[in-house]
Amino acid sequence: MSDDILISVVIPVKNGIATLEALLRGVWSQTLASRTEIVIIDSGSTDGSIELALTYPVRMHEIPPAEFNHGRTRNLGVEISRGEFVVMTVQDAAPADDQWLERMLRHFDDPEVAGVCGWQITPHDPDKNPLQWYRPCTKPRVTRMQHPDPSEGRSTAGSELRYLNGWDDVTAMYRREILLRIPFRDTMFGEDFIWASDALSHGLALIHDDLACVNHYHSETFSYGFQRQLTTFYHHHEFYGIILAPSPFWRRIGQAAWHLARHNDLPWPQKFSWMVYNVQIISSQWAAFLLSKATLLLLERSWFTRLHQTVCKSAPQASPRKKPVER
Repeated sequence: MSDDILISVVIPVKNGIATLEALLRGVWSQTLASRTEIVIIDSGSTDGSIELALTYPVRMHEIPPAEFNHGRTRNLGVEISRGEFVVMTVQDAAPADDQWLERMLRHFDDPEVAGVCGWQITPHDPDKNPLQWYRPCTKPRVTRMQHPDPSEGRSTAGSELRYLNGWDDVTAMYRREILLRIPFRDTMFGEDFIWASDALSHGLALIHDDLACVNHYHSETFSYGFQRQLTTFYHHHEFYGIILAPSPFWRRIGQAAWHLARHNDLPWPQKFSWMVYNVQIISSQWAAFLLSKATLLLLERSWFTRLHQTVCKSAPQASPRKKPVER
């Protein structure tokens, strides 16, 4: 590894020209930019993303579109990285401040820490769901998880699954040596939370830092929300053997209506439009949950696999009207 490079930021890219420059500018504005490299793995961009990226001092690696895989492609990024630490993010995210990398790196003073994860936040933009705008109501926290005796086996407790489900390659930093020893699994979805479980099973520690934030947002259709939630339930069941129910439907509808009504800066037509949008999101999640549970209760497990393969032929992608393809 290079003596000068401490951090490698790996970015899978495909047709990300609408958002990629904001991410590149954000990385190069970091306090640790002088010791950082950017590794881009492009899987068939045709919109000028490659040309744009090459106007910055990045390392470019191209693969055929058919070879893209959420786990395998990120492993490739780790292999060709030169930093002691590897950061995973996506083409339509952007650091929320210039200390994003520094906030994650500080936790690696603990030699047992294998990875640090931050949070996705939504800026207060009029074209983004106001119920997702970043409004922290509690003091930012740092939470640590580690199994004192990993030989006891993986826990399937709901609290642990929720912790792991929050592990997110939109904003995560890893020890490169650990990723080489415990690589991401070959999967088209959930490589991040599956890896987090693997790390815990090896006795390693994971950190969530509420302040390591990136701006990231997807406009969702019912179809996108349904597919994403269905594939989440499927992978949770395959890997953990359980499916966690979403928050109660009518409670979430009531909370959405109450919060939108309190938005004094939004005219009522916009409040109504956003309410319809949020009902669609909540409905898609519950539809996926009910279908998943019914399939498992009434049919054989193999039918759940068939259902998933039929509905989710590939990793769900956000609406192209708002955002480019997510990688």
